[in-house]
Amino acid sequence: MSRPQFTVSSTRFSDSEDDDDALLPRTDSMRYDSMVRVGNRTKFSTRYVHVEASPGKRQRAHSPERDFLVPDIGPHTTDSEHFTEDFRPLEEGFAFDEGHPVDPGPRAARESDRPLNMWAQYDRETFLDELVRCEGRGDYFGQKRCAECRGWGTQKHRCEECFTGALFCTPCLISIHADNPFHFVQTWNGTFFERNTLRSLGLRIQLGHARGEACPGTLARAPEERANTDKTSFCIVHTNGIHEVALDFCTCGKAQSHSVQLLRAHLYPATTLRPSSAASFSVLRKFHMHSFESKCSAYEFYNALARETNNTGNFQPRDRYREFLRMTREWRNLQMLKRSGRAHIPDGVKDIEAGACALLCPACPQPGKKPPTGWRLEVGTVCQEIPICALPRYRRKFSDEAKTGVI
Repeated sequence: MSRPQFTVSSTRFSDSEDDDDALLPRTDSMRYDSMVRVGNRTKFSTRYVHVEASPGKRQRAHSPERDFLVPDIGPHTTDSEHFTEDFRPLEEGFAFDEGHPVDPGPRAARESDRPLNMWAQYDRETFLDELVRCEGRGDYFGQKRCAECRGWGTQKHRCEECFTGALFCTPCLISIHADNPFHFVQTWNGTFFERNTLRSLGLRIQLGHARGEACPGTLARAPEERANTDKTSFCIVHTNGIHEVALDFCTCGKAQSHSVQLLRAHLYPATTLRPSSAASFSVLRKFHMHSFESKCSAYEFYNALARETNNTGNFQPRDRYREFLRMTREWRNLQMLKRSGRAHIPDGVKDIEAGACALLCPACPQPGKKPPTGWRLEVGTVCQEIPICALPRYRRKFSDEAKTGVI
């Protein structure tokens, strides 16, 4: 198979110095390159052809300056005979005539073309060793101080969710996780790390007050009542599992209802009457997205969260599946009302007319919004039945009603 290539080789100019118009016809030497590949061998051939130059501005022969824009590649010949010679580019893989790389064909196979085989052969054991190392103390083996307060002999807790694997004492771990109460922690028992909860270490969540501020009503309660974790236990469904937390509602004079306090903490209550369970806004958004993209059912999603909480089978978190179903249905309805702007209308959730929460079709004309004055639709339909964007036939018709903007 040959691939022809043409290049200007040489130029001949007039020798006249007296008459500006006495210029001889200019001829160019064109080089014709071809490449033939037979099996694994490639043969290059070149021949030069004299052709008449195209009209244009021409340079005189007596000019001392050389025109570097005109390449002078091939040999000058006085006859018009064609000649052929073997030609090989100066650089392998480079077309000398046009400056474009020559197609070298399929390249040889490399190890990087099969990354899974390369990982299994060279890196699998290293990865396994690092995973086992992460189960232990890792870089903090032999550490005797708390990473936060630098106290001696008190470090034995680390967080599974935080980026660092440093070891902390109990007070420092609780202080660090005041804004992340849904993290799972691990406690070193002398041989291995076992899962623990922030609630068992003493973390409590205070609602209805600013960060770090305790409620006077909570402080006024007896220490025995505050220590009764069974009475203050609250179940929260989050993206990383199902948590039992110690939660305190505000009971002072400015206290809101329990459901309002939970909503202001981005927790959706399972019921409005003495709620004892809630779901975080994050887990509701996540399930809303997964139900559309991964087609995951609520049953599978909730069971996956229960497995993330404890997958050993010796502990079963509180069953809040029915409550989770109810909360997701309410969440979807609220998202629809919010996106349709009903929150900005007084009593926007009462007496909602049909189609008020539907999204407007961006291609269809909307009265008073998109069509200019003078447009009138001949078809009397709506987007929910037959989309206007699917109807190629609707005409612009001027009438007295159309001039007033009636559609």
